[in-house]
Amino acid sequence: MTKKKTKREALPSLKSLHNKLWKLTKEEVRFLYPWNKCYICGSVITKKKKSHTGHLFKIGSLPLQLKYDLRLLRPCCVTCNLFKNGNESWYMIKMIKEVGLPEVLNLVDDIEKTVDLEGTVARRDWYLQAINDLKLPRVTPLTKPKI
Repeated sequence: MTKKKTKREALPSLKSLHNKLWKLTKEEVRFLYPWNKCYICGSVITKKKKSHTGHLFKIGSLPLQLKYDLRLLRPCCVTCNLFKNGNESWYMIKMIKEVGLPEVLNLVDDIEKTVDLEGTVARRDWYLQAINDLKLPRVTPLTKPKI
């Protein structure tokens, strides 16, 4: 008699978890900021494909826990996000006008204090928790900032 091999459930890869979380994060940003203008330059974004989600700071400089932080993300156009490398100086000016300098300084403190996660298991667990958190019911969209 031969034994049947039981299939072990495959764990999702970090790449697939990143893609799923980033998709949910982009949807959440578009829900919170529903206007069709670039946050940075103010140009009208006519097509969904041309709408990007920009970070206040370069994504490579952020620890994993803050790459998806909604406080740092706003809708922006392809030109500002890709061709002008995030247009960080204008992004920072707009952010300071919107939330105030103390809040922006708090964000910088959070970045400096946050220790990036080490190891695949810790990262996978964090991704799964973040995905579950974003699936919770939404509050209400924010109104357009008066800048």
